[in-house]
Amino acid sequence: MNKISVDSATQLNRILSFLPEDRKQKIPPNIWKEIDQKTDGSLNTKINEVTDIKEENISQETRKYLSFIFLNYLATKEEKEEYVKIIKNNEIQYQKFLSKKYSVDNIFKERKTSSNIETEAIEEKKSNLPIEYKEGFFKCILNKIKSLIKHKK
Repeated sequence: MNKISVDSATQLNRILSFLPEDRKQKIPPNIWKEIDQKTDGSLNTKINEVTDIKEENISQETRKYLSFIFLNYLATKEEKEEYVKIIKNNEIQYQKFLSKKYSVDNIFKERKTSSNIETEAIEEKKSNLPIEYKEGFFKCILNKIKSLIKHKK
């Protein structure tokens, strides 16, 4: 909690102030001290006691610290188990997303398509160029001999 920003500390202080006294007592004094030291009373934090916390406009950092406090100090055993299960499920879904996004198969598919595009572009350029015919080795020698004979006559 040492690196908590002033905005997050102020939002946390406002949110935790809505808790009943018996639940506030569960949060250790050192955490309260850290939050109180970083809280800025001049900041206007509009957090409604009646509105669900999901609907409030609070920062990601505040959500992170709120989750930490809930999981470690305020949650019952059943709530902790459910919360941990949700976190694990979210992590599994996130890992599936990453493995699909950065799949080795997908990387090679992209390379194949880009190489196909390059090959098509090269073939298209070749078809637009004038065709140049080269004589074979023996044909070249035969033509040279014919030209020498014609010059002697």
